Amino acid sequence: MLIYERLTEELLKLIPEMIRKHEWHFPTEMELCSEYGVSRRTVRRVLDSLEKSGFIKRRQGSGCYLTGLLPDDDSNRISILLSSPEEYIFPEILSSLRSELGAGGYTVAVHAFHMDFDLERRILRSLLDSPPRGIISECVCNLSNPNLDLYRRFADAGTCVIFLYGLYPNFPDFPVVMDDNFQGSFSLVQHLVSLGHRNIACLFQSDTVQGRDRLLGFQSGMISYGLPFSLAHTLLLGSEVLTGADSARLPDVLRKFCRERIEDCSAIVCYNDMVAYALIRALEDVGLSVPGDISVVGFDDSYLRQTGKVVLTSLSHGPRSVGREASCLLTGMIKGQPAGSVVLPFSLVRGNSVLSRQ
Repeated sequence: MLIYERLTEELLKLIPEMIRKHEWHFPTEMELCSEYGVSRRTVRRVLDSLEKSGFIKRRQGSGCYLTGLLPDDDSNRISILLSSPEEYIFPEILSSLRSELGAGGYTVAVHAFHMDFDLERRILRSLLDSPPRGIISECVCNLSNPNLDLYRRFADAGTCVIFLYGLYPNFPDFPVVMDDNFQGSFSLVQHLVSLGHRNIACLFQSDTVQGRDRLLGFQSGMISYGLPFSLAHTLLLGSEVLTGADSARLPDVLRKFCRERIEDCSAIVCYNDMVAYALIRALEDVGLSVPGDISVVGFDDSYLRQTGKVVLTSLSHGPRSVGREASCLLTGMIKGQPAGSVVLPFSLVRGNSVLSRQ
């Protein structure tokens, strides 16, 4: 075996040992020359190869540092668990995750569990035989998740685990990347009030962390501006009706809400863009126009805003920013950096779905 090949083999063995010990500063050229009895030219050639492969990163004046990648390709796998990766804003989030993680040398495996905890459990158990370096999992509801034991097993075994959009109430403090849903909903009320709206209805999902926080933010906004918060003007729907087995009922439920409960309202705040456009269709079905008769706002600044004559006023955090922040948080954890949750602020994207009442 050539000296170059032997040194490469030895350093590829050293990298996992250092990562397990959370030692990130790689030995200097002089230290490697002394330790392995080779020339500086050979050391530099091997370090060049390791850097091209993504295992180390040189910093001028500081030396070489490990990136967190392991020589075994399978050990650089990140498993992503999403309820419906092919729907709504998730293709864009997933594209960002693949791009950011791939640039760091990680491979991505995506698993869809369709809001089914039993299916999620089967997926997690299948990963135990060959645990990934990291797991990014979507929190899909505000109910207890029975799979805490498996997530703990992964974490205890050294797999870094983070969640998107919230934490289940029975889970400990796993790091999370989430929207500032409370403040976002508050800001939508603020925007509508600034345009003269006083009687504002709301339509939120009842069984998600996002829905809970957006409802609380809406309530707080109404109270802060001295406006009435009315249960008669509030519609809370579960995931079964919005996207699940009972979704065929959604148009009828929304039409009934439009006919019977928003007569004196001038605006409606919706859980997300998908719900907002379903509501706009229901409003049209009962003879009301947007924004002529009533204004509608939503969340997520999704692709749906480009699909109809009504361009929704919506809050945006940029789906790609979710992927970028989740990737940054997870890879930092893999490298031994302290982990903290990330809260993404929203910005208002104006469309033509809101009419001034001043």
